[in-house]
Amino acid sequence: MKQNLKSQINITPEELLALIFLLCGEKENNEGKKTFKYTTKLQKLVFLALYDQQIEDKNKKDYIESLRQEFNFKPYHYGPYSQKIQILLDTIFKDKITYRKLPFTFGDEYKYDENDLKDFLNKETIKDLVQSDKDRFYRWLGMIEYFGKKDLPWLLEYVYKNPEYQLFLTNSKIISKYGLV
Repeated sequence: MKQNLKSQINITPEELLALIFLLCGEKENNEGKKTFKYTTKLQKLVFLALYDQQIEDKNKKDYIESLRQEFNFKPYHYGPYSQKIQILLDTIFKDKITYRKLPFTFGDEYKYDENDLKDFLNKETIKDLVQSDKDRFYRWLGMIEYFGKKDLPWLLEYVYKNPEYQLFLTNSKIISKYGLV
């Protein structure tokens, strides 16, 4: 008998953010140091990890919906934005990730040691994820990696051109660039 998603994909916001940094950061050297550029890209990756998937099972929908509510994405200057992400960066991740403002860009550059972020991943959670629905979990990780390899303009266009995400674009400063005015 399959367990419901609460036990299959019971991942916290902190774990999701750590996973995205681990999967999508660029290695600086062989000692585990990584860089991740752009707050806007981070926002879009978390958004797509929660919204860009077909979910049919009601228990799974309910769980993903609870994560969506936790992040509470709102329309903002460059599409979907979650204040929760910034709060996590400023509190829980504060001592693990350093960042600097990048002039004339979509945000900050984050530097971190991947070993420090692995501490945020509950080993039992990951083990449960893999054991309970291995295929789905790896497809989900693959999707995050796929989007993580895309540059920010591609991600913005993907979000802006997807009709399902239009309600997150109402306060956008760049909506006319995508012909959606």
